[in-house]
Amino acid sequence: MNFHMIQAVLIMVVCPVLCFFIEYVKTKQLSYENGIKWILFWTVGIRSVTAGLMQVVKPEYTAVYIFNMTGTEFYTIIRELGIANFTIGLTAVFSLRIKNWRQPAAFTACIFNLLLVINHCINFQAGINELFSLIFDILVVACTAPYVVAGLVRRGDTHRT
Repeated sequence: MNFHMIQAVLIMVVCPVLCFFIEYVKTKQLSYENGIKWILFWTVGIRSVTAGLMQVVKPEYTAVYIFNMTGTEFYTIIRELGIANFTIGLTAVFSLRIKNWRQPAAFTACIFNLLLVINHCINFQAGINELFSLIFDILVVACTAPYVVAGLVRRGDTHRT
């Protein structure tokens, strides 16, 4: 298991579960809202902010270790992907304290990661790093989609124009 995988497991599984557990011990409140708060913060926020910064600062890491690309011609595109990842992640990080940002952050993360899953499946290169990315993209979709759907159902017809 390389550094990328260890970091992903920590950010996407260990940290959100640990924070959820700590909050439960403190508040004795067990709810999906408390869980999604930490999922958004860690799996979308911290993961996307750190990935985005890495893609902007070291695009060769993403090119070589995630996509097995050797040329430098894709660095500009990878940097732009990094900027998108960073801004999506920042929205999710702020949603920890700004509750009204959770639905938009979850919606954006769900759609973005769903499109990544589709793209991985269409263009899958059998590398372990891409497989790992695919698994965690599926995890983000699985965690955020129910929250997005529940938010849309709760809104009902009251916000339609």
